[in-house]
Amino acid sequence: MHAYSLIKNNWIILRRFASPHFGRMVRMICFDLNKVVLDVCEPRQYSGKEAHSKLNKLARTIHENITNICALHAKTDLLVKFYDYFDEACYHIIKGSHWLGKNLEVISSVEKAPSILRYLLEVTIFAGGSSGNTASNDEVVTSLIGAADWFLALCNHSDFLFYSNFLGGFAVSNQGEIKFTIDEKMKEVSRAYLEEHRFRRISIKLEKPRIKTTKDFGQRFQSFTQPYDDVFENKYGVKLSTVAEVIEYTILKIVKNLHGGIRISHNILIKRLRKGLKLDKKTLKIALGFFEIDKNFLSEDWQYYRFFNVPVSVSRRPIIRLYGKMGRKGELLFGPNALMRAFVLQFTDIQRGIVKLEVPGELSSEERGRKFEQGVRTELRKYDFEVRRFTEPPSNVGEIDAIAVREDRGILLVIEAKSPKMDLSPKDMKWQLEKARKWCNKLDKKVRWVDANMDLIATRLQFDKNRIQDIIGIIVSRVPWYYEKDLSFKIATIQELKLLLSSFL
Repeated sequence: MHAYSLIKNNWIILRRFASPHFGRMVRMICFDLNKVVLDVCEPRQYSGKEAHSKLNKLARTIHENITNICALHAKTDLLVKFYDYFDEACYHIIKGSHWLGKNLEVISSVEKAPSILRYLLEVTIFAGGSSGNTASNDEVVTSLIGAADWFLALCNHSDFLFYSNFLGGFAVSNQGEIKFTIDEKMKEVSRAYLEEHRFRRISIKLEKPRIKTTKDFGQRFQSFTQPYDDVFENKYGVKLSTVAEVIEYTILKIVKNLHGGIRISHNILIKRLRKGLKLDKKTLKIALGFFEIDKNFLSEDWQYYRFFNVPVSVSRRPIIRLYGKMGRKGELLFGPNALMRAFVLQFTDIQRGIVKLEVPGELSSEERGRKFEQGVRTELRKYDFEVRRFTEPPSNVGEIDAIAVREDRGILLVIEAKSPKMDLSPKDMKWQLEKARKWCNKLDKKVRWVDANMDLIATRLQFDKNRIQDIIGIIVSRVPWYYEKDLSFKIATIQELKLLLSSFL
């Protein structure tokens, strides 16, 4: 069964673990999930902090059960089977076709697929597994994927409660069935957030060609990474563009499959890379080393329920070394799409400053923020707005990124441009909601200042102030943002801003 089939069918079905059918399947193959629920929780409604605490305990218990099952089976056999699904899941993430559909449940399932499978790969690495021939069958693998999906759902809901001020909870039936309850306001915030991501992804896909498969990889990653070469080499002894070259060659020239895990001797891979790239062995080992994971990367804290506390994961280090009959350095297990996705994630970490490098000013987050502001002003001009950045407001108001006017339409826009990092998980929800309110409060001061200083603005932008009928404040964020719809101003992505501006034509 293909990973995409699991996403569309099994994962939507297996997520409903409360059903008697799933309980029987797990009992026969792995463990009785309904019994695990009743061992931890009494049949009743849980809410607030109590619900959060119970979910954490339940997630930890399920994690321990999954770990025990993985330990009973041959480690290499499980890793290979999980990896096939993992790489195909990464393939669908890179391809991005799921964003074109309107079913948010399917979109969520596809987006979380790599996390579920990378978790199972990490459990298998950590558990050790048997060294014999205790092979796992398809039922065991499917059952473990279902249990891991449920584990992730518990962790996500636990985080959701924590970061939404414990609004919501869950109910447990007499049969051990669980039904999550979410505050309606927070449910709407989450739904709108995902819808904005969907609109953004569709807009980007329509605007310019994206990397769809490994065959579209080309020279793009090397061109993106060259500005970081000097600082990266100073710290790690290799240029970042060289790392990109090694990854690109491995994906395009050595891997033959569109998706799925491959096994190759470490020595043979090095030999092929040396022949194809004319690089020395030390450089190749350093480059590949950025993407290899082993048990030492999984800290003791990783054993527990806090899913997002993994310091290094298979998502960022997708090469797994298999020791056995393939020489002293063993085999390497990896997939083309997992490797490509890992490079993107690690490069994004460098851009965000998560990987600490002494980057020059033109590569700093502050400079990227200034470029985003310039991009917003450029878009406004494309739609026939007269635009200017204003530094005149007093310090208690702050500079205004863009004041834009369409005199013929009687519209004046007061725009603040924000360039935060993107995060699909709920762990930043509380902070984002609070930040959104602060942004709106600041923008309100700026709109009031604009209204009170219309003579100055009309002079600078050369328009008749008497023709202005509406002053509209907008916050433009580089990425979708969690915010409540009853705020005084809209927080729009650049794609949503373009849609709004087109209505003024």
